[in-house]
Amino acid sequence: METEEIREKKEPKRLPVWACILLFALGLFVTFGLYSTIGFGVLSLILGDEARHPGLLGHMVAEAGMLLAVLTSAVILLYFELGLTLKGHARGLWYGLLAAILLYLIGFGLSLALGEVEVTGFQFDPLNLLATFVFCLLVALAEEIMMRGYILGRLLHTRMNKFLSLFVSALLFALLHLFNPNLAFLP
Repeated sequence: METEEIREKKEPKRLPVWACILLFALGLFVTFGLYSTIGFGVLSLILGDEARHPGLLGHMVAEAGMLLAVLTSAVILLYFELGLTLKGHARGLWYGLLAAILLYLIGFGLSLALGEVEVTGFQFDPLNLLATFVFCLLVALAEEIMMRGYILGRLLHTRMNKFLSLFVSALLFALLHLFNPNLAFLP
């Protein structure tokens, strides 16, 4: 009985973390190219000539392709390397969602109180609100699953210090946003 328990606890041999991250990036680029080509092909069939300037719908197609690419790459690598499962993680997912909502409320409240944000009016356009929400959700899911879900998770499964792992994933996250408009050091 003791011998069986020891065998079950023995961890499988894994690829080095740098190889996993490079494979993830390669898979991400390949699948993103595939998904975005398919998405924009379908979009051009639906919109015809208007597909050259699809606006928010085009951004949503691109982000949906990115999210699918991130999920595909992460699931494939995690399945082969760790035996991916979400079983038993429902409570943590809910706590994470509630923590994110709380952080956004605190951040907006502080920005409003400090005069960094000014509400000049309110307009309710349900369709535009839904489209913007879906777009932002796609962006957030893709980035979080990629950087914190896969890369940080993979770094934490190494012997690297957990704070150094967090710093490396945060640095990679910042590099992803290097060419964003209005980029500044503090944010």
